[in-house]
Amino acid sequence: MIVSQVNVEISDSSLSAPELPIKQGDIFVEESYRKGEEVLRNFFLERGYAHVTTARRAEVNLDQDKATVWYQADPGPLSVFGETTVQGTDKVDPEIVLRELAYQPGEIFSPAKIAESQAKILALDLFGLVRIAPKEIPGKPSIVPMEVQVSEKEAREIRVGVGYGTEDQFRAQLRWQHNNWLGGGRRLSIEAKYSSIFTTGAITACPATLLFPAYPRIVSLRQDRDDEDTYLLNASRFNPRLEHGFTPQLVGFIGYRLEYDRLGKDQSGDDRRAGTCAGAGVDVGTDPGRGMEHLGWATQSNQGRGRDLNLRPGRKNLGRAVQFLQGYDGGEEIFAARLGNHPGGPAENRLR
Repeated sequence: MIVSQVNVEISDSSLSAPELPIKQGDIFVEESYRKGEEVLRNFFLERGYAHVTTARRAEVNLDQDKATVWYQADPGPLSVFGETTVQGTDKVDPEIVLRELAYQPGEIFSPAKIAESQAKILALDLFGLVRIAPKEIPGKPSIVPMEVQVSEKEAREIRVGVGYGTEDQFRAQLRWQHNNWLGGGRRLSIEAKYSSIFTTGAITACPATLLFPAYPRIVSLRQDRDDEDTYLLNASRFNPRLEHGFTPQLVGFIGYRLEYDRLGKDQSGDDRRAGTCAGAGVDVGTDPGRGMEHLGWATQSNQGRGRDLNLRPGRKNLGRAVQFLQGYDGGEEIFAARLGNHPGGPAENRLR
């Protein structure tokens, strides 16, 4: 069956219609027919017409094997966001929800802003379900009051993991996190990892900030022990930083790094250890970077999760100057390479 004609009627003659997925001469497909109304509706919603209504109908001529399609749209008035109310909170302060909104009262109505707000609220890890929609009121006001409906979930999380690897043998991990520590949406996590090679203990806090409310602060304090064949490294690391989300997927940050390292290894006569060294030193510097953030979706079990991937050069004074390149994923070192050959031992690389 062929589409013989596609008619689009808009109540406001000053507005034009978008290109639809169904066209004259196409084979009539039910999915394209339904999709055409969805495209028409979203076209006006994205331009600030919050009260748009649409309809569709089709007339089929079986004798001629043809179909005529009609779409109608009534955009209503151009709309702006009004005040937003929050429903469903119990232990969580509604102000925490309101501060994550990507829109302000008086801005042009935008479904994209609503979707961004929903993603940011879910990323708090305080709610299992978030729904943002215009509040149901009679008429078609140009100022649209909004309503956020949430369903709270447990703010505390405990994760336990065990495993075995041919290199590090038995390994275990324990993580405790509170996503609303002392209220205000503050996060506190305590993590411990153990294996025959790598042991770490870390405390990470994301406190609320008054100086830079749009830039979350993250403070990390960790103690790492790295027992490799050629060296033993004990490192104390303090790393505060500020983050800013440029898009829902891209997060930039700048931070300060203070690190105290102790490096050593007993001489054993093994050729692989012939170049070991010992020493202690302090590493101080800044950490510019960027990260890709993966956001959860609105189901009871999903959670917004963030990751940061960072590659940075450095220089330590461990009895002698050592230049290196390190890669981090979520604050944990996943790659390290010592640059160049130095007196006292060959260059070493490792990948976790």
